[in-house]
Amino acid sequence: MGRKTKEIVYPHLNDCRGNVDGMWYVEYAVLNKQTGEKLRPRIYEGFDRFTTCEEKRKYADEIIKDLTEKLKSGWRPFEASEIEYEDMLSYHHAATFKGKKTRNKSCIQPLFSEYLLWKKPSVSRSTVDDYRSKLRQFSLYLENENILNRDICYFDHHVTVKFLRYLAENLSRSRKTILKYQQILSDFFTFVREEKHIDVENPVTKNIPRMGKIVDMSAAGVPESIRRILKNEIEKENPQLWMACCFVYYTGKIGENDPPQLEESDPPKLI
Repeated sequence: MGRKTKEIVYPHLNDCRGNVDGMWYVEYAVLNKQTGEKLRPRIYEGFDRFTTCEEKRKYADEIIKDLTEKLKSGWRPFEASEIEYEDMLSYHHAATFKGKKTRNKSCIQPLFSEYLLWKKPSVSRSTVDDYRSKLRQFSLYLENENILNRDICYFDHHVTVKFLRYLAENLSRSRKTILKYQQILSDFFTFVREEKHIDVENPVTKNIPRMGKIVDMSAAGVPESIRRILKNEIEKENPQLWMACCFVYYTGKIGENDPPQLEESDPPKLI
């Protein structure tokens, strides 16, 4: 009786016995149960960019982690992986000329579009536009980081926190805005898991540090020296206008810790 063939041999590195000038590659094997064929893909690309064994091993670890997560989530290299989709993140005029795009169906980019199409019937147009805008910003960030074409399983807690930190530190987004980004990304990953049935964890449900500047939208108080100049000029020409200014200014200060008080010796004159 023959030995049972393993369905998957998970990715591993061939480091040419530590020879930095050798042809390093990552290899794995997957059995196609329908044909009985066992595929043994090898990934050579990228290793020649590095000059030390340590750099090459670090690069291999990223490939191995990504491929392992994909294989565990059910992805197989022999399945039809390319899909055509309408890019919902494109600006309208750009989409008109470019038409539909083609991507690996397990990439994050087509899932953005599927999410927006799924969300569209249940929210207002302005809300869809807001979601589109924020997902577009996330997509541009991923593209700049050269990870936009990664499998959906790649985008873990570390990636999303790094993106939110980029919004806070590089783009100076407010805390309220960053919380909105968190809400949308969390809803997106929930959609991927529950609607698309892709085994991926939601990376923004917990342990997200508070980031972003606190924006105080209240108007700055008018310094006393400026108030006296305005009083001397306005009250002399139009006492009723000065009364209206005082009314607006002091009622606007209600609720602050130390509201200024009118000087009893110099109240506004009324006519």
